[in-house]
Amino acid sequence: MPPLSATMDAATVVEWLKSPGDTLKIGEPVVRVETDKAIVDIETPFAGTLIEILTNAGESVPVGRSLAQVADEENVRQQAENPKPPDKLGKEKSVTRASPAARRRACDLAVELQAVIGTGPGGRITSDDVERFAARSTVKAAKDDRNAVSPAGKDEWPPEMTAMRRQIATAVSRSHQEIPAFWVESWADMDELLSIKDMLNAGQKLVHVTITDFLLQAVCGLLALHEVFQQRLVWRNGWLLEFAPADSITLAVNVNEGLLMPTIADLRDLSIVEIAKRRQSVVENARKGHMTTNTGAVGSFAISNLGSLGISRFMGLVQPEQTAILAVGGIVEGVQLRHEKAVVSQRCCLVLTVDHRLINGVEAATFVQDLAAWVSKGAWTLI
Repeated sequence: MPPLSATMDAATVVEWLKSPGDTLKIGEPVVRVETDKAIVDIETPFAGTLIEILTNAGESVPVGRSLAQVADEENVRQQAENPKPPDKLGKEKSVTRASPAARRRACDLAVELQAVIGTGPGGRITSDDVERFAARSTVKAAKDDRNAVSPAGKDEWPPEMTAMRRQIATAVSRSHQEIPAFWVESWADMDELLSIKDMLNAGQKLVHVTITDFLLQAVCGLLALHEVFQQRLVWRNGWLLEFAPADSITLAVNVNEGLLMPTIADLRDLSIVEIAKRRQSVVENARKGHMTTNTGAVGSFAISNLGSLGISRFMGLVQPEQTAILAVGGIVEGVQLRHEKAVVSQRCCLVLTVDHRLINGVEAATFVQDLAAWVSKGAWTLI
């Protein structure tokens, strides 16, 4: 069971999409689970054959526990040709596949390898798998200790709150407690962008292009240039520095019960229209409560756009395991002096909030200024 959000401890199996004996391809949905936030299709990280299902529909499974066993084609052939003899109890002995480094790390951290889900080739356990399992066990034990000391622990929210609201409450509480954040802002001229957007929407009816689509393309391009924004701090039995792909950006999506933060992946080299189609699909699925392990993953950078609600400017909240969030305000008309002449222009306030543990003031200011310049006079890839 992978961690599908920064605050997820467990998920409930809804249904299996594959059966024992089925051949699996990398990235193919295998099992559907329900978290506090949404229904998520878990995809296999490797190819092989589904050997055994270890969890039943309706069962709550903690993060890190095995859902099923998958073997690569070579192991399947070897098992068919040379079946293992039963032990004295008539049961087949279980062999845990793990790298030597993983075994040493498991010994250091007192982790039982049988409880760890492997993400290496053919389900092989890596040292990273061991560290992730140990980190989740440590965090869960610490959480249990806090709740045992105080019956009003921070995770025990009022029963009237929905599961999603409790999830949001936990995430924003962690944000305020863990992340020392600051914000910078810049105004971007929107006249040219709005003109291009109207032209694109007039030329095709398949998808509605929005300002957010332009921002996704611009941010994706800038993340590749400002590599410091690709890194993030994560807790894995201690703070670790990880890097998120520059072409995966998280988007704040309003839903009936609260807020979801799906991630839009593989944005690099996509046109504005292609981004609009992908953004529309991800948002629609999120509002239906259906996400995949890709859209449920945590990116280092997030975008929240409240401009359509008439909000001129606001500050976003950096979520756990993220580094920055861009808050996008609405379009405001104002008078500017250009070439010694007063002109009326349409502008938008871009507010960037960052994790100060990773991002300094100059780095944040440079990024938001580069973004404002890109938005104002960007070399857009349109179709």
